[in-house]
Amino acid sequence: MMTANSLQQLWSDKCFASCMSIVLQHQVDLDADEAEIAERLNLHARTVGRIISHYERTGSTTPLYRGRCGDQKKLSGRDKRRVVNAALTNPRASSASIQRQTGVNVTPRRVRRVLRISGIIAYRPVKKPFLSRHQRLPVAFNGHNSCRTMTGLEYCSVMKQ
Repeated sequence: MMTANSLQQLWSDKCFASCMSIVLQHQVDLDADEAEIAERLNLHARTVGRIISHYERTGSTTPLYRGRCGDQKKLSGRDKRRVVNAALTNPRASSASIQRQTGVNVTPRRVRRVLRISGIIAYRPVKKPFLSRHQRLPVAFNGHNSCRTMTGLEYCSVMKQ
């Protein structure tokens, strides 16, 4: 099975090989312009031109932005483990409190994302419904068919609660 590093190395080697083939064709056939080389290699002409100008400027065929693509990592592996362990020790803690507790310099949204990727589900405390007096009546006399069958004394006892 190929790992992410081996895939990245394979992609890097493939890019290096295509860059070398562009540069070699440019050196061998000096009167060929970028469009002709691009047509031969089935690439875009601007890509070929950028690689050739980079080679003439630096003398190197390595990609310009090798290994620096995408966003920078917000959390290290150690910080991610600290966030996950804090969530496991107190499953009902909010993401903001986990952020403050661990001292990581990220937003609570990033903390939630790390926990979701780790497979930790969010807990939400169950809220007790607020029942006013008239909402308590059917709950208190659930055994009766309806509230209309209650006697006056039963109704008064419920209303006093």
